[in-house]
Amino acid sequence: MTVEDDSQSLCKQTRSVHNMFINTPPVPRLNLSKTIAAVGETLTLNAEGSIDSDGDIIEYAWDFGDMATASGEEVTHEWQAPGTYTIRLRVTDDADLSNSAVIEETQIIINAPPVAQATYRAIIAAQEEVPFDGAVSSDPDGTIRKYVWNMGDGAEKEGEKITHAYADPGLYTVRLTVTDNTDTANNTTFTTFEVRVNQPPVPMAGDDQIVNSSLVKFDGSASSDTDDPIIDYVWDFGDGVSQQGKTVSHVYALPGTYTATLTVTDASQTLSAKQSDTVQITVNHPPIADAGGSQVISPGETVTLDGNFSTDPDGEITTYQWNVGENVELDGARVEYQYDQPGIYQVRLTVTDNVGATGVDYAIITVNAPPVADFYPIPRVAPGQVVKFDGSWSHDPDGAISRAVWDFGDDTPPQEGVTAEHAFAAPGRYSVTLSVEDNSSASAHTAAKTRVVEVNYAPKAEAGNDIRTCEQNVKFDASQSVDPDGDPLNYFWDFGDGERGQGRSVEHAYAKPGIYPVSLTVDDGQKVSNSQAYATLTAYVNAPPDAEIRLGRPSVCAGELALFDASQSSDLEKGRLRYVWDLGDGVAVEGINPVREYTEGGDYRIRLTVSDDSGLACNTTETETMLHVVDAPIARAGDDQTVCANSLVEFDGAASTGGGRRIKSYEWEFGDGQFGVGVNPGHVYAEAGDYTTRLLITVAGDGECSNASEDEVVIHVMAAPIAMFSVPKAACVGESLAFDANASTSSNGKITELTWDFGDETSATGATASHAYQAPGTYRAALRLQTDATGVCNSSEYAETIVINAVPTAVIQVAAADHAPVSGESYATERQTVLRFSGATSSDTDGHIAAYRWDFGDGSQANGAFVSHQYETPGDYPVMLEVTDNSGTACQSARSVMRIQVREPQIQAIAGPDNACVGLAATYQVSAESAEWQVNDGTTATGKEFEKTFERPGVYQIQAKVGADWMPVKEVTALELPELRLPARLDIFPNDSVAIQPAYDKSSGLPLLFQWEMGDGATLNAERAEHVYTQPGDYTAQLLLTMPDAPECLQKIYTIPVTVHTPPQVEIQTEPKEKFAGGARDAIVFTAAMQGKAAEWNYRWNFGDGEDAPGQSVSHAYRKSGTYAVTVTLSDALLRTSQTYTFSQEIEVKPR
Repeated sequence: MTVEDDSQSLCKQTRSVHNMFINTPPVPRLNLSKTIAAVGETLTLNAEGSIDSDGDIIEYAWDFGDMATASGEEVTHEWQAPGTYTIRLRVTDDADLSNSAVIEETQIIINAPPVAQATYRAIIAAQEEVPFDGAVSSDPDGTIRKYVWNMGDGAEKEGEKITHAYADPGLYTVRLTVTDNTDTANNTTFTTFEVRVNQPPVPMAGDDQIVNSSLVKFDGSASSDTDDPIIDYVWDFGDGVSQQGKTVSHVYALPGTYTATLTVTDASQTLSAKQSDTVQITVNHPPIADAGGSQVISPGETVTLDGNFSTDPDGEITTYQWNVGENVELDGARVEYQYDQPGIYQVRLTVTDNVGATGVDYAIITVNAPPVADFYPIPRVAPGQVVKFDGSWSHDPDGAISRAVWDFGDDTPPQEGVTAEHAFAAPGRYSVTLSVEDNSSASAHTAAKTRVVEVNYAPKAEAGNDIRTCEQNVKFDASQSVDPDGDPLNYFWDFGDGERGQGRSVEHAYAKPGIYPVSLTVDDGQKVSNSQAYATLTAYVNAPPDAEIRLGRPSVCAGELALFDASQSSDLEKGRLRYVWDLGDGVAVEGINPVREYTEGGDYRIRLTVSDDSGLACNTTETETMLHVVDAPIARAGDDQTVCANSLVEFDGAASTGGGRRIKSYEWEFGDGQFGVGVNPGHVYAEAGDYTTRLLITVAGDGECSNASEDEVVIHVMAAPIAMFSVPKAACVGESLAFDANASTSSNGKITELTWDFGDETSATGATASHAYQAPGTYRAALRLQTDATGVCNSSEYAETIVINAVPTAVIQVAAADHAPVSGESYATERQTVLRFSGATSSDTDGHIAAYRWDFGDGSQANGAFVSHQYETPGDYPVMLEVTDNSGTACQSARSVMRIQVREPQIQAIAGPDNACVGLAATYQVSAESAEWQVNDGTTATGKEFEKTFERPGVYQIQAKVGADWMPVKEVTALELPELRLPARLDIFPNDSVAIQPAYDKSSGLPLLFQWEMGDGATLNAERAEHVYTQPGDYTAQLLLTMPDAPECLQKIYTIPVTVHTPPQVEIQTEPKEKFAGGARDAIVFTAAMQGKAAEWNYRWNFGDGEDAPGQSVSHAYRKSGTYAVTVTLSDALLRTSQTYTFSQEIEVKPR
């Protein structure tokens, strides 16, 4: 590159030369040993021959197409799955440019092996030529070029399809090997399977038979096959009839000898699957049994059974055998038997003829069970109450109740019916009898049940006389109440204030005084309409009257009449009131509106005492107020004075009087144009001369009374210095007052000394001073000024009067009801007690108490010397009384605090169980050392503990008297579980729905708990135990009877033995096995063969053709051939279960 500037010099040009390199990309070469390989075969790959013309190859990167990679000029790799893969080789030179890397690709095929499969018959016969086919074999990525068969019997064949025959029965393993069209290591695979050559079955028809009935049984169960199940048995009976089955029965049309053939077939479906065998059958006729008709008897009666009407068509009857049940058999044409247990018995007569043939007939013997009479117990009822009597507990075990008659025991006509209604006119005890009859004709067909019905006598309530008292805790006594039945009475009180109580003797705390209508309810606990009686009284809880004073005017002038009014006083009971007045001047008067003339001014404490007419100690209330009597004010300014100018002239108006009223102001006019205020002002006259000073006093205006007065004094002033200071005029004990004399001046000399006299024997010097008075009182503070001038008036004085207030004293007194008032730090009382607070003993030494303010500590406040208060919630309350005097100073108030400890009424509780068991002692006790005990059933005792045994169930009220006070009632429920009537035992069968309903007197209404353990692991929580036993066996059903939260003593355990009998297992046996219709010997004998332990059962057959018959073993001839469903139904002869058990069998009746 050449650059040139614009100069004209020889060196205006310069040149620069640089070399540039252009990269040539590398050339890759991918070398692969083969392009087709087997799965898992290791191949070598290399990049030999790859070149870079202008540099060096620095990297060889391989991607094998199966997510695997490698690096290097030569690598190896194995592919693990068949398929076609793309191999990539990337070579990179050392130029590090964008064309430094080049990729070459190629493909490889990984061979999939072929799949060998064949179709064939798995089971064949010997010598049978059968095909084998390998066409279902396949190759996923090519073709199969070769099939080789090894037949398992030494033979080997080639070809896609072949045939083969096996010489002998047996199990052979065949192997097919296939090869695909590649030369890879995995180009061949094989499969094997088994072929079975069938072994023929061996039939066995059984031995030849000679039968003495028309029913012939054939049994081919001895037939066998070594390698297949026999799937078909076919009998040819030799009379043109055939039948399938391993064991079959057949009825021949005529007697004779027959050749029967059995053909059996195995499951191989081969040419050798069927084989046959034969048997010889010889057939001969039974007698006809007649057991007589059905009979009904009572337990213990004798029944006669007569079989003489039985016959034999082709011979004679040689034996008569009776099965009468109960495992008893009798022999003879005529027999007698006695049954003791009710039930329905099928009596079987079996007759046998002279060639051993038998005939059977049945007679039904019903042994009637007597009925059971019973009815629900009746609880205590009231006279006139309609009572429903229910005799549905009555029942008849084997029939029905046909008639029921009620006798109520009160000379009223009987009533008929299972249920009846009746009302007893008068209280008493009545025996009610129910008589029942069943619907049988047996001798034992009646029964009766008698229960006693109690008709209640009403109790009588007596609450006592009306009560008048000061106490809020009032005692009530109902001990004169009675019950004619002798039932323990429960006492329930309504105290008329929304509160209720229980007990014969009770105490109740009223929240506040008042007139309360009190009602008593006594209850005999029988829960009938006349179980309760009532009585009333009135409780007068006296409240002291409210006293209130109203004045005509709060202040009057001396000599005027003062009017007093008590008409706003009131009494809660609205009775007559008495008013007594203390008028504060030693005079006492009575009346609602007295008047009084006061001759002297002053503050008079007026006290009113109001009494009601109850005559009780709590009939009086006091209140008070202050009456101010005003005298005319008189101003007295003092004597004339001669003083020095600029010296303090002390004026004294203390001799002035306010006429009984507090002087509000002292106003001084000093005669030099200056003014002052106060009782003892000081003034400094600046110039000499004679000055007339006037004093004007003012008191509070009160009606028409004068409120001002004047007086004069003459001051002769000689020239002198002026003493002056400032200080507050009123203060409290201990309060630091600042005295400042900087306003003092002198015109005729220099002030050399300032001396203070504080009036309490203390002093100070200086222009300023501070001082605190340690006792209340009125003090004269004086300042003396001294100058260096000569002459008489070289000094002067100045004074101020300072009042130090005495703090009032607050005193709290409190009392409840008519108790004496007390003071102190604390007072204990009960919630809702009316407390009377008094601050009247509070005092003020230098004035009077102007105000009383109460804070009761519960958010309530009040004003006045006498107040009342009730606390609603227990707690510790600080009661504060703040009294304020009439001084108007910062220390005009004082406080007193008394803590009122409010508790719940102290109710002692009787300790002991709330529930007790009848007949078992329960112990009750109090915390006191001893008590008088009483129970509402009349039981009394004395002591700290009381042991009580309750003889009857019910609710009892236990009370204890400690000292003069009855404790709250302890209500105790005496519990007694009712007696249950349960079955003595249960005889049932599996799957019977057992319902055990306890029978008991439900009049108590107790919340009973029934807990059943059925003995088979099942539990029930219900009164009625409904359960199904599924397995036979002996069980014990246990009932635990108790109540919720009941004491441990309140429980009963009942047990019921339960026998769950094994259900009958019956095999229906028929003879002959092959059955026919239309022939002479077509009658079929049906037998319900009981399996296991025999029992008393009745049998009823249904032959499927509209006919039926009773008996365990019966015979029946079908009129037509066909297939019939024969059933036998078993019912319990002893009526232990309502279940029936049905067994069925289908029979084929063939035409002759």
